Amino acid sequence: MEPVPVSYFRFLGRYNRWANQTLFDHVGRLSDADYHKDRGAFFKSIHGALNHILLVDQIWLSRIDPDTKTISSTGLDTEVHSCFETLSAARQAQDTEILALLTRYTDTDMTRCGSYQNSSGATFETPVQIMLAHMFNHATHHRGQVHDLLSQTSVAPPPLDLIFFQRIDS
Repeated sequence: MEPVPVSYFRFLGRYNRWANQTLFDHVGRLSDADYHKDRGAFFKSIHGALNHILLVDQIWLSRIDPDTKTISSTGLDTEVHSCFETLSAARQAQDTEILALLTRYTDTDMTRCGSYQNSSGATFETPVQIMLAHMFNHATHHRGQVHDLLSQTSVAPPPLDLIFFQRIDS
């Protein structure tokens, strides 16, 4: 695989922060009952899905960056924060940490391999650029699920397409 420049991942990091903040701004308009309501989704509720995205970002960041506190793989529905306010603050802090990492990284870092164990205990070595691509893709996938869950409430979901962000980021 050819190296992908770190500038591309910096762009994805900015998009990720914007999409998360935009989604959290809309979700924050829900009542606590609507936010936690089991809607039959894989992670049950809007809270469950947002919590999952944060948890997995923490796990992947600890795999990508040797200087980040190691987060061991755990149940992917493990609740890291029980209420919207603390989850939202943790999400913002995580996005800041991701962007800070990408600011420190160079193109050379993208081809470095990281070694980690998954939740089954299997060991893998994967290039940083693939781990970052997976982390951002995973978040986009689950934000789409939250978008759908939000459409089942009185709060209209916001547009989160990358092209909308690109137009304001230029």
